[in-house]
Amino acid sequence: MNETNLSVTLPNEAEVRLVGADRPDNLRGSFLNRVVLDEIAYIKPGTFEEVIFPMLGTTKPPGRALFTGTPNGMGPFKKYFDYGNDPNNKDWGSFHFTTLEGGYVPADEVARAKEYLDPRTFSQEYLGTFENYGGQLYYTFKQTPHTADLKHNPNLPIWITADFNKEPMVWEIAQVHDKRLNIIDEIYIRYSAKTHIAVAEFLKRYGNVTNKLVYVTGDASNNYESHRDYTTDYIIIRDALMEKGFRVVVQVPKRNPNINNRINIVCSLLTNGRLTISPKCKQLIDDLNQVESDNKGGKNKEDPARTHSSDALDYLVWRLFSREFFKQTIKQI
Repeated sequence: MNETNLSVTLPNEAEVRLVGADRPDNLRGSFLNRVVLDEIAYIKPGTFEEVIFPMLGTTKPPGRALFTGTPNGMGPFKKYFDYGNDPNNKDWGSFHFTTLEGGYVPADEVARAKEYLDPRTFSQEYLGTFENYGGQLYYTFKQTPHTADLKHNPNLPIWITADFNKEPMVWEIAQVHDKRLNIIDEIYIRYSAKTHIAVAEFLKRYGNVTNKLVYVTGDASNNYESHRDYTTDYIIIRDALMEKGFRVVVQVPKRNPNINNRINIVCSLLTNGRLTISPKCKQLIDDLNQVESDNKGGKNKEDPARTHSSDALDYLVWRLFSREFFKQTIKQI
């Protein structure tokens, strides 16, 4: 036993170590056969994907991971839990136990907690449920009934709404029917994204559609800022699609709308059953579940993977439905 580095060496020469995850980069380099990530809801987002998971792949057979903890809102822990409940993810499994089922806290203590705590806190801390807290911006989103298998309607035009961040870049693909918005697909480029790569992916999926009308909207700043070749991202998209026979209408606001205003419209559409999202849009679903307020009037951007998909959705919803709530001038190119 080594008390300095908190490790124990077993008779078979296997080593068990206790380490903190507050500085994930310090964990890199080890070979892992097994790892337990306790209170996973409070570990920095990306630690498992970027640090732990690659190390599990260095052993034969590959190592295994166990996540334990109490839910904390709708953060990454919820995503992992959902992975385990998805029968298509054969390498994952999820198990749920209430405090009472754990057997360590007496029933009268649980009853006392229920009496004193508010229902949401009690449900999270003692029943192990994932709760929407005030910080969650898209608080009206529920996987049921707001997600459903959606097919491309060949009779309707397509909307592309884009967030042009380079790592990652996310486009949401949508169609509108009877004042309902369907998000049917998602284009997600994780690293070193370039606009022409996203266009190529769109053409791969939708290049042969019969209705060649495409509307494009998104981040207003990319209608003004140049990207490498002295043109805008929207012009790159427009020209590339027109070259393949599409009729393209690019519509962006003169400036990005107020975050609270556009989020309120999204929440209103969800409440009224006018927004449905395909399960294929995994980044967007994660955003709607996880993005919280930064308490400064914006979105919390601590997790670099988050906010991009929901931003793209916000821009589209504002373009389509803001006139029901606000007045906004739209610039068309």
